[in-house]
Amino acid sequence: MDLGVGSFVFSAGIVAAKPFLKRPENRFKPLGGQLINACKHAFPLFVLGFARLIAVKGVDYQEHVSEYGVHWNFFFTLAFLPIFVTLCRAVERYARFAVLGLVIIVGKEQIVKCATPMILSCSHLFVHYSLSVSFIEIWTSGLYSECTTNKFNQRQQGGNFQLLW
Repeated sequence: MDLGVGSFVFSAGIVAAKPFLKRPENRFKPLGGQLINACKHAFPLFVLGFARLIAVKGVDYQEHVSEYGVHWNFFFTLAFLPIFVTLCRAVERYARFAVLGLVIIVGKEQIVKCATPMILSCSHLFVHYSLSVSFIEIWTSGLYSECTTNKFNQRQQGGNFQLLW
């Protein structure tokens, strides 16, 4: 993940957390409604992703397979991000986003450590492997940004400022 993608996702996570900070009861609404709302917000990004995919394939533009894979682009990543963060809200009552992000990233590192030799020996799996590793890193960055926003908001409202755990 490069600096541009990381900073964009982190700032988007900060902005996305605002409705939940204004009205904390929004955090615990039924998951189905939140998921439908996330899909509605992601739909324009899916449209942009497919438009870019068609344009790139139509003009036979050079693609770096190791960056996002063959059929993936950053718009798809941005579209799936709010959906996955919304799915994480289902466990937010039991674990904070920082802890959940830590568990996800440690799990990803263990999978990378164990699966890398096997994946690198099979070239058609490498494309999907690099995409999934990249998306998991971006996903955890989004989780951390929402957690950071929650903590800074507590500090502004006079609450105790704690570590992100």
